[in-house]
Amino acid sequence: MATELNELELVWPARLFAQQAQVLLAAGKDDEDSLGSLLEEAFHGDAALRYFHEMVAEAPFGSDPWDDTPRRHRAAAVVKHLVERSEHLRRYAPRRYYRARQQPVENPAPLTMAEAKSQFGRVITELAGLGYFERAFGSNCCDSHDNPDVEGQRQLSRLLGEDQSDGDQVVLWPTRPNDGYDPTGQWSDGLFYDLIEALHDLVARPLSRWWHDFHRDWDYSDYAKGPGQAVYRWRVNDLLDRSVVPLRLAESGEDTGRLVTATGDARDDLVEMALQSPEPKVRDRVAHAVAKFRDRHATVADKRDATRTLADVLEQRKRVLKRHLFSRDESALFDIANNFELRHLNEQQKSDYDPAFMDWVFWWYLATIELTDRLLARHENDD
Repeated sequence: MATELNELELVWPARLFAQQAQVLLAAGKDDEDSLGSLLEEAFHGDAALRYFHEMVAEAPFGSDPWDDTPRRHRAAAVVKHLVERSEHLRRYAPRRYYRARQQPVENPAPLTMAEAKSQFGRVITELAGLGYFERAFGSNCCDSHDNPDVEGQRQLSRLLGEDQSDGDQVVLWPTRPNDGYDPTGQWSDGLFYDLIEALHDLVARPLSRWWHDFHRDWDYSDYAKGPGQAVYRWRVNDLLDRSVVPLRLAESGEDTGRLVTATGDARDDLVEMALQSPEPKVRDRVAHAVAKFRDRHATVADKRDATRTLADVLEQRKRVLKRHLFSRDESALFDIANNFELRHLNEQQKSDYDPAFMDWVFWWYLATIELTDRLLARHENDD
């Protein structure tokens, strides 16, 4: 019986799947092994892979039995179809059977810091098994002379300045066998955060794979850093979302791949929209302000500088604001910036305000910049 499209369940977000598929197809990786690897990662179970192979098997035979071009074209077409349908495909969720449905749904407690560290170690082990760290640490293939466990420990020790001369060294690369001992229990919170950022810099997704018959395993090649980092950020942020950790890996901006303070609400989406400003100079200034504001070590002075930068951007867009806002609204924006200790530092400015007020002003200004981007885009379209 043929696998039906409605059996497929996405584990990855639809946008991430679409991005990764486009990377593969643009790189000419339209063979069944490489595209199949993507489907195995992005979808739950084997339904997507079965559907893919069944669809590819319908490719017409060419005159040359050794020419796989028709199958490659068919494979690419099937994946393109899945990308087009990705927003409508079901997202995977564990099944709740009869007895479970009779019980009230309980929201799971956030993972403790210790649990988050342990699960991070499992995520890294899984990604390493899929070849994501082979470019940095070497291949796991039995025919290679690489030793990824040793090289992973060595490189991470060098990057993080951890002394390896002591026999009781902290295990930084958590994938090597250790008889059930969880090395993440050795990590301080700061070291945990360092490892998250360092491994983001080292990860790279293999775009090609082939089956090694003798060792009965996959071999990988053609590693791409950007695609690997995108998957890594999603995996790690998904874990952090379920934990007590108040930080997330930044998805865009000059602090991409660095842990930043997350709001956990629509303001995170606002940041992503504001960083898409069509004006390069505005985009750069906004990116710098956002990076400074959401840095996990940001001081009140850092946040003031970030807010001042946004106020300066709005100053340059006064004409747009006057044209589309009521005069009092436009005046209020700059009254706050000028009358509180934000843009100027003298006796006339009010300085005895709660830092939460400055946070509010920052998000208000950022939202206003995003609004002016849309107003300018609409004006250009009208023209």
